[in-house]
Amino acid sequence: LRCFGGWEAIDIFCYFAHVRFSMPPAVWIEACHKRGVPCLGTIITEFDDGARDQAELLSDVDAHVEKLCALCEHYQFDGWLVNFESPLASGREGMGRVVEFLETLTICLKQRVGD
Repeated sequence: LRCFGGWEAIDIFCYFAHVRFSMPPAVWIEACHKRGVPCLGTIITEFDDGARDQAELLSDVDAHVEKLCALCEHYQFDGWLVNFESPLASGREGMGRVVEFLETLTICLKQRVGD
């Protein structure tokens, strides 16, 4: 991409949008990788709808992580920024599920996409 000239200052590029799952376009993935910069998509939960979606995401960690890793593998981007802004429905138990989700996602991405 010719319009951006600060690649030397970038250690990780995160494609961010206020939609539940945002995957970077191929042109950004290619531009990042050409310069040795990892490229991430974003998972974001916001507001009441986000709380419901977040609960669904955490209800079956293994199945959802598998799909998220498959997207990275197929579209050749490097992982996800996880931005949970919605409140957890079940306090400590919910936080435990977030930790499980993040740990499982990290392991899966390292195995399938790399460091």
